[in-house]
Amino acid sequence: CYVSMLQRLRTEFGTEKTQLCVFSVHSVRDKLVFYYLFTLYTPGMDVAAAIERHKAHAKALQAANR
Repeated sequence: CYVSMLQRLRTEFGTEKTQLCVFSVHSVRDKLVFYYLFTLYTPGMDVAAAIERHKAHAKALQAANR
């Protein structure tokens, strides 16, 4: 299961930023791993591409720990 979330944040300097978070939960060697990807969101950004990148990284993580 993959989840994505957009958050609008205000920095300590008062600037507004929009952050994309993609995360998933995996079982690696009988332990739960909460795997997160954070990136700044820009208008027109391809969110689906960020999710696919996260999926590829998660797959590599599981393959490396078999």
